[in-house]
Amino acid sequence: AVFAIFNISVDELINDSENENNQKAINEYNFPEAVLMENAGRAATDVLLAKFPKLADLHITIAVGAGNNGGDGLVIARYLHKLGAKVKVFLAQEKELSPSTQLNLSILKKRILVAMMENIILTRI
Repeated sequence: AVFAIFNISVDELINDSENENNQKAINEYNFPEAVLMENAGRAATDVLLAKFPKLADLHITIAVGAGNNGGDGLVIARYLHKLGAKVKVFLAQEKELSPSTQLNLSILKKRILVAMMENIILTRI
């Protein structure tokens, strides 16, 4: 099996003007945040696949937080899983998730196991 470790934030895949456009779409046009999250996750997956074409053949671990970037990561995990990647997801906490992140967590849990980091005990070897 081939394993790869990438330390990439969703913020690194999008620029500030896109964040501003998202806020404008939500606040001024009442565009659903969940739709924007889906689009961001799909676009980020496309960027990752362009940079790493064999990504779908790998074992991938994604660690996410409770905010909207975490929700984007859950969408990315779902798309990579759909493409055939062996995906594991670790969520920092299940409390205080944004509504859109909670939605994407519930969708993802139907497909793969999502581990809660707060339940993991780290020990020295």
